[in-house]
Amino acid sequence: MGTTNGKDLNLSLINRLVDIRLSEAQIKEVLDIRATNLAQAPSEELEESATSQYVSFRLAQERYALEVHLVEEIQPIKELTRIPCTPAFVFGAVNVRGCILPVIDIKSFFGLTPSKLTPASKIIVVETDELQLGVIADQVDEVMDIRVHEIKTQIETLSGSSEAFIRGVTDDAVIILDMAGLAQDKRMIIHEDV
Repeated sequence: MGTTNGKDLNLSLINRLVDIRLSEAQIKEVLDIRATNLAQAPSEELEESATSQYVSFRLAQERYALEVHLVEEIQPIKELTRIPCTPAFVFGAVNVRGCILPVIDIKSFFGLTPSKLTPASKIIVVETDELQLGVIADQVDEVMDIRVHEIKTQIETLSGSSEAFIRGVTDDAVIILDMAGLAQDKRMIIHEDV
């Protein structure tokens, strides 16, 4: 059995409407109603089942996640060069195929105890419209599907500067980061004279 495309289905519908002797105006009305119904916004049921993919990783005992489309690659930590005269959250810089990227420590950026590197530590290379950078992760876990309706955007336990860079938290306590917001933060632009 062959496949049919939308044009074939429309022709089939028009032929059936002609067979039952509808006028051109009536056929147009039926097709307009059909087009309107097909153009309806997705139902809430469909929206609730919508999922997005995220790369989950750990910082100390907490799980974080980044949208998978922002993640360029995940690299082991090697040849990380410290950069003088930078804020404490800038862990250093790495060379990724000829491109020098700053590497930031999210925990330090949020004003928490800075990360300590271990053999399991990785650099997650992230690219937003504004910037490309590396993010330190104590451990990268998996790519996971998260249903959009499971993300709680109002989090009572968060306060201070970190709240502005968190999209929400899932039921199982995965913190969804807002990398676009973080990349636009004025602290990311360093105006330090040596």
